[in-house]
Amino acid sequence: MSGIEGGEVTPMDPTRIRRPGGGRKKTTAKDSTLLPDLKALVESTTRGDPESPLLWTARSQRNLVAALAEQGIHFTVL
Repeated sequence: MSGIEGGEVTPMDPTRIRRPGGGRKKTTAKDSTLLPDLKALVESTTRGDPESPLLWTARSQRNLVAALAEQGIHFTVL
């Protein structure tokens, strides 16, 4: 047994805040259909150069969350 239960405390890298793998998991890792669903929602309102990695949409975050909720995808927005 390691960690606190085993009575041993392993030192952590001083440049890190959390241990590797710690923290909240990405929503896209939990739901693999989220990114394609989101891209489909913003496709018609996307602006910018299609060759550029920087694109923007005319839809607000609130409207996108509501549209995803209608599709049955629920998550917390921070």
